[in-house]
Amino acid sequence: CPFRAFARWRLAAEPLEAPIAGPDASDRGKLLHALMKHLWSELKHSAALHTTNLVPVIERAATAAVKEAGIEGRFADLERVRLAKLADEWLELEKQRKPFEVAFVEHPRTLAVADLEFSSRIDRMDRLLEGDGGHVLIDYKTGNRVTPKDWEPPRPDDPQLPLYAVAAPEELSAIAFARV
Repeated sequence: CPFRAFARWRLAAEPLEAPIAGPDASDRGKLLHALMKHLWSELKHSAALHTTNLVPVIERAATAAVKEAGIEGRFADLERVRLAKLADEWLELEKQRKPFEVAFVEHPRTLAVADLEFSSRIDRMDRLLEGDGGHVLIDYKTGNRVTPKDWEPPRPDDPQLPLYAVAAPEELSAIAFARV
């Protein structure tokens, strides 16, 4: 082909790199869960939000999440930056809460409802340190559409948190979506 010969030999044109698909919405959700797991495994309680330099903690958690997901190269750099920004913004909100300690993160649990058993993984459970204590069950969400209206009868669209709450042996003071 005369055009290809001209482009290749005269213009020294090289073919474009084949596009590589980046993380999809599901992968980004998994990255967020890994980020939060690593953050709270290190921070452990709300007091650390006020006494710790959060920048290196966030960087370590973002790096660990990206590594855990197996992302490499430029995508890894972009995801670390994105995750660090999300973590920084989220921890600013967490600082406004009353004192708590993280009881567990990404905790596997079997839920028994009627004669059915479900395997589940609770994103996070906090133990409140003031008032009557109790626990807060937190479910991380990355989508824009999360609402307790999804729990309404006659057929709930998203019964995950209500099922966790009903099956939890802990005394729950609240259940919450954490829309990050």
